[in-house]
Amino acid sequence: MSFSERLLGKPLRSLTYKDVDDYFKTARTESDLMEFKSFSPRSKPEERWKGICKGVCAMLNSTGGILIWGAPLETAAPGKRGGLYQGELTDIDPSFDKDMIVSRISSSVIPLASGFQVQVLESGNGQRVCVIEVESSFYGPHQCEDKYYMRLDGQSRPAPHHYIEALFKRVTYPNLYGYLHFGSINTEPGRTPGTTAPVSVIGFEVTFYIWNLSKMQNEEAVFFTLSSDHATVADWRDRPNANIATMGNGRIVSKADAVSVLSYGTPYYYIERFQVEPNVLSSLNNKLEFSLDFGGKKSPTKTCKYRLDFTKSVGNQSDLSWLEIVSENVLSYEDLDEKGITMEDIIRKIRGPKLP
Repeated sequence: MSFSERLLGKPLRSLTYKDVDDYFKTARTESDLMEFKSFSPRSKPEERWKGICKGVCAMLNSTGGILIWGAPLETAAPGKRGGLYQGELTDIDPSFDKDMIVSRISSSVIPLASGFQVQVLESGNGQRVCVIEVESSFYGPHQCEDKYYMRLDGQSRPAPHHYIEALFKRVTYPNLYGYLHFGSINTEPGRTPGTTAPVSVIGFEVTFYIWNLSKMQNEEAVFFTLSSDHATVADWRDRPNANIATMGNGRIVSKADAVSVLSYGTPYYYIERFQVEPNVLSSLNNKLEFSLDFGGKKSPTKTCKYRLDFTKSVGNQSDLSWLEIVSENVLSYEDLDEKGITMEDIIRKIRGPKLP
Protein backbone atom coordinates (compact mmCIF):
# COMPACT_ATOMS: atom_id res chain seq x y z
CA MET A 1 0.00 0.00 0.00
CA SER A 2 1.35 3.43 -0.96
CA PHE A 3 1.94 6.24 1.54
CA SER A 4 -0.87 8.23 -0.07
CA GLU A 5 -3.32 5.37 0.50
CA ARG A 6 -2.15 4.86 4.08
CA LEU A 7 -2.10 8.51 5.09
CA LEU A 8 -4.67 10.19 2.84
CA GLY A 9 -6.96 7.27 1.97
CA LYS A 10 -6.41 7.29 -1.80
CA PRO A 11 -3.65 6.58 -4.35
CA LEU A 12 -1.77 9.75 -5.27
CA ARG A 13 -3.18 9.92 -8.81
CA SER A 14 -6.74 9.64 -7.50
CA LEU A 15 -6.46 12.53 -5.03
CA THR A 16 -8.47 15.71 -5.55
CA TYR A 17 -8.16 19.19 -4.09
CA LYS A 18 -11.27 18.48 -2.01
CA ASP A 19 -9.62 15.39 -0.49
CA VAL A 20 -6.75 17.50 0.84
CA ASP A 21 -9.11 20.28 1.94
CA ASP A 22 -11.24 17.76 3.85
CA TYR A 23 -8.13 16.21 5.41
CA PHE A 24 -7.28 19.50 7.13
CA LYS A 25 -10.76 20.05 8.51
CA THR A 26 -9.35 18.02 11.39
CA ALA A 27 -6.31 19.38 13.22
CA ARG A 28 -3.18 17.60 11.97
CA THR A 29 0.38 17.31 13.25
CA GLU A 30 3.53 16.42 11.36
CA SER A 31 5.23 13.06 11.80
CA ASP A 32 8.21 11.21 10.39
CA LEU A 33 5.94 10.19 7.49
CA MET A 34 4.06 13.46 6.98
CA GLU A 35 5.37 16.99 6.42
CA PHE A 36 3.34 20.15 5.78
CA LYS A 37 4.59 23.25 4.00
CA SER A 38 2.91 26.66 3.95
CA PHE A 39 4.73 29.86 3.10
CA SER A 40 4.04 33.50 3.74
CA PRO A 41 3.34 35.54 0.58
CA ARG A 42 6.32 37.66 1.64
CA SER A 43 8.72 34.73 1.58
CA LYS A 44 11.24 34.55 -1.25
CA PRO A 45 10.82 31.82 -3.92
CA GLU A 46 14.28 30.43 -3.15
CA GLU A 47 13.32 29.97 0.50
CA ARG A 48 10.26 27.99 -0.56
CA TRP A 49 12.22 25.76 -2.92
CA LYS A 50 14.86 25.11 -0.28
CA GLY A 51 12.21 24.01 2.22
CA ILE A 52 10.53 21.68 -0.26
CA CYS A 53 13.79 20.12 -1.48
CA LYS A 54 15.08 19.69 2.07
CA GLY A 55 11.88 17.87 3.04
CA VAL A 56 12.05 15.52 0.05
CA CYS A 57 15.75 14.87 0.72
CA ALA A 58 15.02 13.98 4.36
CA MET A 59 12.27 11.54 3.39
CA LEU A 60 14.47 9.89 0.74
CA ASN A 61 17.10 9.29 3.43
CA SER A 62 14.53 8.01 5.93
CA THR A 63 11.41 5.89 5.58
CA GLY A 64 9.67 8.01 2.94
CA GLY A 65 6.29 9.68 3.35
CA ILE A 66 4.05 12.49 2.13
CA LEU A 67 4.84 16.20 1.80
CA ILE A 68 1.89 18.56 1.31
CA TRP A 69 2.81 21.97 -0.10
CA GLY A 70 -0.07 24.37 0.42
CA ALA A 71 -1.11 23.11 3.86
CA PRO A 72 -2.87 25.49 6.29
CA LEU A 73 -0.71 27.92 8.24
CA GLU A 74 0.80 26.43 11.39
CA THR A 75 -0.67 27.34 14.75
CA ALA A 76 0.76 26.68 18.18
CA ALA A 77 -0.21 23.45 19.92
CA PRO A 78 -0.29 24.01 23.72
CA GLY A 79 1.81 21.44 25.52
CA LYS A 80 3.10 19.89 22.30
CA ARG A 81 6.42 20.23 20.53
CA GLY A 82 5.04 20.53 17.01
CA GLY A 83 2.37 22.85 15.66
CA LEU A 84 -1.15 22.19 14.47
CA TYR A 85 -2.38 22.47 10.88
CA GLN A 86 -6.09 22.99 10.36
CA GLY A 87 -8.40 25.06 8.18
CA GLU A 88 -7.97 26.84 4.88
CA LEU A 89 -5.28 25.64 2.49
CA THR A 90 -2.59 28.09 1.37
CA ASP A 91 -2.19 28.56 -2.37
CA ILE A 92 1.05 27.74 -4.21
CA ASP A 93 2.47 29.99 -6.93
CA PRO A 94 0.42 29.44 -10.14
CA SER A 95 3.64 29.39 -12.19
CA PHE A 96 4.86 26.29 -10.33
CA ASP A 97 3.52 23.44 -12.46
CA LYS A 98 4.21 19.73 -11.99
CA ASP A 99 7.13 19.57 -14.44
CA MET A 100 8.82 22.58 -12.85
CA ILE A 101 8.49 21.11 -9.36
CA VAL A 102 9.88 17.73 -10.47
CA SER A 103 12.76 19.42 -12.30
CA ARG A 104 13.64 21.68 -9.39
CA ILE A 105 13.70 18.84 -6.86
CA SER A 106 15.70 16.60 -9.21
CA SER A 107 18.32 19.31 -9.76
CA SER A 108 18.55 20.27 -6.06
CA VAL A 109 18.80 16.82 -4.46
CA ILE A 110 22.11 14.98 -5.01
CA PRO A 111 22.51 12.24 -6.16
CA LEU A 112 19.60 12.65 -8.55
CA ALA A 113 16.42 11.57 -6.81
CA SER A 114 13.88 9.44 -8.66
CA GLY A 115 11.88 7.89 -5.81
CA PHE A 116 9.22 10.57 -5.62
CA GLN A 117 5.99 11.50 -7.42
CA VAL A 118 4.32 14.89 -7.67
CA GLN A 119 0.62 15.70 -8.03
CA VAL A 120 -0.62 19.29 -8.36
CA LEU A 121 -4.32 19.54 -7.46
CA GLU A 122 -6.53 22.47 -8.42
CA SER A 123 -9.84 23.67 -6.98
CA GLY A 124 -12.74 24.99 -8.99
CA ASN A 125 -11.68 28.59 -8.34
CA GLY A 126 -8.06 28.11 -9.38
CA GLN A 127 -6.42 27.50 -5.99
CA ARG A 128 -3.76 24.81 -6.01
CA VAL A 129 -2.02 22.47 -3.63
CA CYS A 130 0.89 20.10 -4.30
CA VAL A 131 1.19 16.60 -2.83
CA ILE A 132 4.58 14.86 -3.08
CA GLU A 133 4.86 11.15 -2.32
CA VAL A 134 8.40 10.02 -1.46
CA GLU A 135 9.74 6.49 -1.23
CA SER A 136 12.73 5.64 0.90
CA SER A 137 15.69 5.69 -1.48
CA PHE A 138 17.85 2.69 -2.26
CA TYR A 139 20.53 5.05 -3.56
CA GLY A 140 21.14 7.28 -0.54
CA PRO A 141 22.42 9.16 1.16
CA HIS A 142 21.06 12.22 -0.63
CA GLN A 143 22.01 15.78 0.13
CA CYS A 144 20.50 19.22 -0.42
CA GLU A 145 22.41 22.50 -0.10
CA ASP A 146 25.53 20.41 0.70
CA LYS A 147 23.85 18.84 3.74
CA TYR A 148 22.38 15.41 4.45
CA TYR A 149 18.92 15.43 6.04
CA MET A 150 16.71 12.86 7.73
CA ARG A 151 13.23 12.80 9.33
CA LEU A 152 13.40 12.81 13.11
CA ASP A 153 10.60 13.67 15.56
CA GLY A 154 8.42 14.98 12.74
CA GLN A 155 11.09 17.39 11.43
CA SER A 156 13.70 17.44 8.66
CA ARG A 157 17.04 17.67 10.44
CA PRO A 158 20.71 17.37 9.47
CA ALA A 159 21.68 13.70 9.69
CA PRO A 160 24.41 12.64 12.12
CA HIS A 161 27.61 11.08 10.79
CA HIS A 162 26.79 7.51 11.87
CA TYR A 163 23.45 7.66 10.05
CA ILE A 164 25.09 8.89 6.83
CA GLU A 165 27.72 6.15 7.09
CA ALA A 166 24.98 3.51 7.44
CA LEU A 167 23.21 4.86 4.35
CA PHE A 168 26.41 4.67 2.32
CA LYS A 169 26.83 1.03 3.31
CA ARG A 170 23.22 0.29 2.32
CA VAL A 171 23.83 0.94 -1.41
CA THR A 172 24.01 -2.47 -3.09
CA TYR A 173 23.31 -1.79 -6.77
CA PRO A 174 23.70 0.92 -9.40
CA ASN A 175 21.12 3.63 -9.88
CA LEU A 176 20.02 3.79 -13.52
CA TYR A 177 18.09 6.77 -14.89
CA GLY A 178 16.29 6.70 -18.23
CA TYR A 179 13.96 8.85 -20.30
CA LEU A 180 12.50 9.23 -23.79
CA HIS A 181 12.93 12.14 -26.17
CA PHE A 182 10.44 12.59 -29.01
CA GLY A 183 11.73 14.20 -32.19
CA SER A 184 9.99 16.14 -34.96
CA ILE A 185 6.73 14.66 -36.21
CA ASN A 186 5.92 14.54 -39.93
CA THR A 187 3.54 12.96 -42.43
CA GLU A 188 5.37 10.35 -44.53
CA PRO A 189 4.70 7.30 -46.73
CA GLY A 190 4.11 3.97 -45.02
CA ARG A 191 2.40 0.60 -45.46
CA THR A 192 -0.89 -0.67 -44.14
CA PRO A 193 -0.24 -3.44 -41.56
CA GLY A 194 -0.49 -6.90 -43.14
CA THR A 195 -0.28 -5.56 -46.70
CA THR A 196 2.09 -3.79 -49.06
CA ALA A 197 -0.47 -1.09 -49.84
CA PRO A 198 1.01 2.42 -49.45
CA VAL A 199 -0.61 4.80 -47.01
CA SER A 200 0.21 8.19 -45.50
CA VAL A 201 1.25 7.86 -41.86
CA ILE A 202 2.49 10.11 -39.07
CA GLY A 203 6.12 9.33 -38.31
CA PHE A 204 8.51 10.45 -35.57
CA GLU A 205 11.74 9.45 -33.89
CA VAL A 206 11.90 8.24 -30.31
CA THR A 207 15.28 8.34 -28.58
CA PHE A 208 15.90 6.44 -25.37
CA TYR A 209 18.66 7.64 -23.02
CA ILE A 210 19.95 5.74 -20.04
CA TRP A 211 22.51 6.95 -17.50
CA ASN A 212 24.29 5.28 -14.61
CA LEU A 213 24.15 7.76 -11.71
CA SER A 214 26.35 5.66 -9.41
CA LYS A 215 29.93 6.95 -9.49
CA MET A 216 31.59 3.85 -8.05
CA GLN A 217 29.41 1.07 -9.47
CA ASN A 218 29.27 -0.02 -13.09
CA GLU A 219 26.15 -1.75 -14.35
CA GLU A 220 26.25 -4.79 -16.63
CA ALA A 221 23.94 -6.36 -19.19
CA VAL A 222 21.61 -3.38 -19.47
CA PHE A 223 18.28 -4.26 -21.07
CA PHE A 224 15.24 -2.28 -22.16
CA THR A 225 11.78 -2.59 -23.66
CA LEU A 226 10.27 0.31 -25.60
CA SER A 227 6.61 -0.05 -26.53
CA SER A 228 3.44 1.58 -27.74
CA ASP A 229 0.18 -0.32 -27.98
CA HIS A 230 -0.78 1.44 -31.24
CA ALA A 231 2.34 2.88 -32.92
CA THR A 232 4.44 0.59 -35.12
CA VAL A 233 8.17 0.54 -35.82
CA ALA A 234 8.66 2.22 -39.21
CA ASP A 235 10.67 -0.52 -40.98
CA TRP A 236 9.94 -3.57 -38.83
CA ARG A 237 9.17 -5.81 -41.86
CA ASP A 238 12.68 -5.25 -43.19
CA ARG A 239 14.36 -6.29 -39.94
CA PRO A 240 13.54 -9.98 -39.40
CA ASN A 241 16.35 -10.45 -36.90
CA ALA A 242 15.50 -7.44 -34.75
CA ASN A 243 13.89 -7.87 -31.36
CA ILE A 244 10.54 -6.46 -32.47
CA ALA A 245 7.29 -8.11 -31.46
CA THR A 246 3.58 -7.39 -31.76
CA MET A 247 1.77 -5.83 -28.83
CA GLY A 248 -1.91 -5.11 -29.41
CA ASN A 249 -2.06 -2.95 -32.51
CA GLY A 250 1.47 -1.66 -32.06
CA ARG A 251 5.01 -2.91 -31.70
CA ILE A 252 7.39 -3.58 -28.85
CA VAL A 253 11.18 -3.18 -29.25
CA SER A 254 13.40 -4.98 -26.77
CA LYS A 255 17.10 -5.65 -26.28
CA ALA A 256 18.24 -8.14 -23.68
CA ASP A 257 21.87 -6.95 -23.68
CA ALA A 258 21.80 -3.43 -25.05
CA VAL A 259 25.13 -2.51 -23.44
CA SER A 260 27.51 -4.87 -21.67
CA VAL A 261 28.92 -2.33 -19.21
CA LEU A 262 27.48 1.10 -18.37
CA SER A 263 29.68 3.37 -16.28
CA TYR A 264 29.09 6.74 -14.66
CA GLY A 265 29.05 9.78 -16.93
CA THR A 266 28.61 8.20 -20.36
CA PRO A 267 25.00 7.60 -21.44
CA TYR A 268 23.71 4.86 -23.69
CA TYR A 269 21.14 5.90 -26.25
CA TYR A 270 19.00 4.11 -28.80
CA ILE A 271 16.94 5.64 -31.64
CA GLU A 272 13.83 4.09 -33.16
CA ARG A 273 11.39 5.51 -35.68
CA PHE A 274 7.68 4.92 -35.08
CA GLN A 275 4.63 5.45 -37.27
CA VAL A 276 0.91 5.63 -36.64
CA GLU A 277 -1.95 5.84 -39.13
CA PRO A 278 -4.18 8.94 -38.87
CA ASN A 279 -7.36 6.84 -38.58
CA VAL A 280 -5.83 4.84 -35.70
CA LEU A 281 -4.83 8.07 -33.98
CA SER A 282 -8.34 9.45 -34.46
CA SER A 283 -9.83 6.39 -32.76
CA LEU A 284 -7.61 7.15 -29.74
CA ASN A 285 -8.87 10.75 -29.45
CA ASN A 286 -5.54 11.82 -30.99
CA LYS A 287 -3.55 10.68 -27.97
CA LEU A 288 -0.76 8.12 -28.09
CA GLU A 289 0.99 6.42 -25.17
CA PHE A 290 4.55 5.09 -24.90
CA SER A 291 6.15 2.98 -22.21
CA LEU A 292 9.79 2.31 -21.39
CA ASP A 293 11.07 -0.43 -19.07
CA PHE A 294 14.78 -0.88 -18.36
CA GLY A 295 17.22 -2.36 -15.89
CA GLY A 296 20.42 -4.33 -15.60
CA LYS A 297 22.14 -7.32 -14.06
CA LYS A 298 22.35 -5.71 -10.61
CA SER A 299 19.60 -3.08 -10.67
CA PRO A 300 15.80 -3.47 -10.54
CA THR A 301 13.57 -2.68 -13.49
CA LYS A 302 12.24 0.87 -13.77
CA THR A 303 9.30 2.20 -15.78
CA CYS A 304 8.69 5.47 -17.65
CA LYS A 305 5.35 6.36 -19.27
CA TYR A 306 4.51 9.20 -21.68
CA ARG A 307 1.44 10.50 -23.48
CA LEU A 308 1.52 12.47 -26.76
CA ASP A 309 -1.43 14.77 -27.43
CA PHE A 310 -1.75 15.32 -31.19
CA THR A 311 -4.51 17.90 -30.69
CA LYS A 312 -1.78 20.36 -29.67
CA SER A 313 1.29 21.76 -31.40
CA VAL A 314 2.98 18.37 -31.64
CA GLY A 315 6.67 18.38 -32.39
CA ASN A 316 7.24 22.04 -31.52
CA GLN A 317 10.22 21.71 -29.19
CA SER A 318 9.77 25.25 -27.88
CA ASP A 319 6.27 24.32 -26.66
CA LEU A 320 6.12 20.91 -25.02
CA SER A 321 2.50 21.14 -23.87
CA TRP A 322 1.76 18.23 -26.24
CA LEU A 323 4.03 15.91 -24.22
CA GLU A 324 2.84 14.61 -20.85
CA ILE A 325 5.26 12.77 -18.60
CA VAL A 326 2.89 10.35 -16.87
CA SER A 327 5.70 8.89 -14.76
CA GLU A 328 9.48 8.55 -14.95
CA ASN A 329 11.94 6.18 -13.30
CA VAL A 330 9.39 4.48 -11.08
CA LEU A 331 10.41 1.04 -9.85
CA SER A 332 8.30 -1.39 -11.86
CA TYR A 333 7.01 -3.27 -8.84
CA GLU A 334 5.81 0.03 -7.37
CA ASP A 335 4.01 0.82 -10.63
CA LEU A 336 2.21 -2.55 -10.45
CA ASP A 337 1.44 -2.13 -6.74
CA GLU A 338 -0.12 1.28 -7.39
CA LYS A 339 -2.38 -0.25 -10.04
CA GLY A 340 -3.28 -3.14 -7.75
CA ILE A 341 -1.74 -5.71 -10.14
CA THR A 342 -0.05 -8.77 -8.65
CA MET A 343 2.30 -11.26 -10.26
CA GLU A 344 -0.50 -13.82 -10.03
CA ASP A 345 -2.66 -11.51 -12.17
CA ILE A 346 0.07 -11.34 -14.81
CA ILE A 347 0.60 -15.10 -14.79
CA ARG A 348 -3.14 -15.73 -15.12
CA LYS A 349 -3.32 -13.37 -18.09
CA ILE A 350 -0.53 -15.30 -19.82
CA ARG A 351 -1.47 -18.87 -18.86
CA GLY A 352 -5.21 -18.59 -18.43
CA PRO A 353 -7.50 -18.44 -15.40
CA LYS A 354 -6.28 -21.68 -13.80
CA LEU A 355 -2.98 -21.71 -12.01
CA PRO A 356 -1.20 -25.01 -11.21
